[in-house]
Amino acid sequence: MTVSNFSPESVPGSSEVLNSPSVNRGLNRRTWLAGASSLLAVAGCTHDPTETPSVDSKSASVVSGVPLRIVWVGSDSEVETMRRTWRSISEQPLDIRLAKPIDFSKAGSSDAGALFEQAGKADVVVYPLTMMAEMVHQERLMPLLSDRITADESDVFVTSGRRSMPAALKVATSFAGESRAVPLGGHLPALLIGETLASGEAAESVTTWADYYELAKRSDGKCAEPSAAGWAGATFLWRLASSLDTTWLFDRETLKPLIDQPDYVAVLEQMSQSVKLSSATDGRTPGQIYQGVAKGELVAGIGFPTNRSEGDETGTQLSFTALPSSRIGNEDEFSTLAATGDLGRLMMNPFMLVGSLASSCRQTAAADQFLDWLAGGEGSEPLYRNIDSIIDVQSTSGSGDSGAGNGYVKWLRSQLSNPNVVPPLQLIGASEYYMVLDEAVRECVHGPVSPQAACDKIAKAWSSLHQRFNLASQQRAWLRAQGIAS
Repeated sequence: MTVSNFSPESVPGSSEVLNSPSVNRGLNRRTWLAGASSLLAVAGCTHDPTETPSVDSKSASVVSGVPLRIVWVGSDSEVETMRRTWRSISEQPLDIRLAKPIDFSKAGSSDAGALFEQAGKADVVVYPLTMMAEMVHQERLMPLLSDRITADESDVFVTSGRRSMPAALKVATSFAGESRAVPLGGHLPALLIGETLASGEAAESVTTWADYYELAKRSDGKCAEPSAAGWAGATFLWRLASSLDTTWLFDRETLKPLIDQPDYVAVLEQMSQSVKLSSATDGRTPGQIYQGVAKGELVAGIGFPTNRSEGDETGTQLSFTALPSSRIGNEDEFSTLAATGDLGRLMMNPFMLVGSLASSCRQTAAADQFLDWLAGGEGSEPLYRNIDSIIDVQSTSGSGDSGAGNGYVKWLRSQLSNPNVVPPLQLIGASEYYMVLDEAVRECVHGPVSPQAACDKIAKAWSSLHQRFNLASQQRAWLRAQGIAS
C-alpha cells in the first residue's frame, strides 16, 4: 500500500506525530510492505469467532477497497477527528455511522434498541462498557481474535514502546472469560487534594469515608463528589466498591438485589451526608470537580479530568490518591488494611468507551487492525489529544504524559495494575437498571428521600426489571460478567 498524501495541518497535532521517530518507522515499514504484495492479505469475516488470520495477514498492513463499517457512540466532532486521523495514516476507507449517546440520567429515555440495530450491520462497534452484556446477549459481538491479546511490535499499529493491557482493563473488558473489547482508556475517580490542603497534614488523614466526611464538614462547602444527573449512580457504585467486600450487588443464586440491605444503605447514608455539605445543590460532574480543585475553588473532591482544557495548565499542584476505604461497622480494621494496599476493589467508569469486533463483521483482519490503532496504537496520538472521552493509559510515553491531566494519568496507570475489579451493571437492559439507580440516589442526596427508602425503591425496580428481561437470562448474564459462567 501507499500512504495517502495529506497536509499535516489538516490533523490537530499531527505534525508532531509525523516527526516522531516511532511513527516514521511505522510509515516506512508499511510503505515497504506495500511493495511486497505477497504479504498483503485481505481476510473476509465469518461468524466463527475462533477464526484467526495468518501470521502474514497480521504482520502486514491490511487494506481493502471495501469500507470498514464503524459504529461510534459519541458526537459528530469525535467522528470527524477519528476520520481525519485515520485518513492520515491509512488508505483503508471507513464508513462511520454515528450512534446517539444514551442518556443514562433519565428513566424511560433509553434508545438502546437503535444502537443494537446499527451494530448488527457493522464491522467494529465503539460503545459504553456498561452495554457489553446486552451487546453479547443481542449477538452483536464476537470475541477478540486470539492473537490480539498477545499483540506485539509485528502488528502494524502497535508500537514497540507499548505495554501489555493493564490488569484492571483486561478484567473489565472480558465477558464469560473471553476478551470482548479493547478499552479506549479507562478513567477512575481519584480523591483530589488541592494545593493548600496538600501542604498540610489534613490530606494524609483521609483514609476512610468517615475521614472524608470530616474533611467535607471543615471545607465550608468546598468539597464535592460527582452527584450531577447521570453521575450520582456511578458515584454510589464507586463508594460501594471501596466500602464493601461482600457479594457484589446481587445474590449469585437468586439474583435478588442486595442494595436494600443494611450495609448498602449505610454507604448511601454516608454519601448523602457528605453531598449535602457541598455548596453545589444540583451536583457536579467529575470534570467540574477536577477543574474546581485545580482552580482552587474547591479544597478537595472526587473526580477526574474529562476535558482537555482542564487541569495542569492552571499551575495548581494537585494530589491524587485512591478513594477512601471503609468497611461498614469496622472502620479501624479496614483503614489499617487499606493503608497497606491489602484491600481495594475497583469498578471502571461504566461509560468508558470500548471497541469490539461486530458479529456482522465482513473483514476480520482489517477490523482487528483498526482496533489495534484505536486502542492507542501507532499514529493515534491526535485521536487521544482531541477526544475528551478517551485517555491513553498504555503508552509508556505520548499524549497521555503531556498537557492537562498529566499527574492524573500517571496516578491512573498505577491504579490499573489492580486486577480486583467488579463489573458495573452488566445486565440485559443495563441502561434501564442504571437510570433507576441514578434517579433514586439523586432523590436521596439532593432531596428529602431517606437512604433506606431510596435503596428500597432501587431494589423493587431492579426486581421488576429482572422479570421483564427474563430472570434466568439475567442470572446467566450477571455470572458471565463476573467470569463465573461461560
